[in-house]
Amino acid sequence: VFATVNAVIGNNTNGNALQPTLENANTTSVYGSGEWRIAQSTLGASSGKYYSEFKIIEVNGTWYSYIGIYDIDGYAAKISGYPYLSDMANCYGLKDSNGNIHTGGSGTSYGVSYGAGNIIGVAMDLDNNKLYFSKDGVWMNSANPSNGTGGYSITADKTYVFGIQHYATGYFRVSHNYGNGYFQTTAVSSAGTN
Repeated sequence: VFATVNAVIGNNTNGNALQPTLENANTTSVYGSGEWRIAQSTLGASSGKYYSEFKIIEVNGTWYSYIGIYDIDGYAAKISGYPYLSDMANCYGLKDSNGNIHTGGSGTSYGVSYGAGNIIGVAMDLDNNKLYFSKDGVWMNSANPSNGTGGYSITADKTYVFGIQHYATGYFRVSHNYGNGYFQTTAVSSAGTN
């Protein structure tokens, strides 16, 4: 279990908080005000296999999103700047508009776009250094984490946390399931995809 969303993240170079508004015991994050915000799990891992889900609850206005994993050390080194998940080495984010995986300032074709009502699954295999994404229960890139096919290669010997980075001029709400079994106050088994 990766617990809840990290409650202490910091500020960007403009002095604005990087943390979104948190709800439902820190398992739902709310974005707006035209600033990039970051929500990530509280616990990291450097070995083993882990899974997390993000359900896009509500969106309006202009918005951009990256769902994925952060290298804790790389993130901490850049916290005083403006830590775009997509720009940092050893941080990997699935872009909302096209399903590309972004890391180190560039994107690679991988999956499909996502938006309101979708559930994005993230499987992190730190024993084989692979990352997998699903949309509404279907693995992208014809992947299968059980047999190790179709995964995206990630850097070994890092400590990773799950997370989302988001920008919204209007409103965006996403629920995080880091093993707690709920989307907001609804059990995952009955949450559906809408």
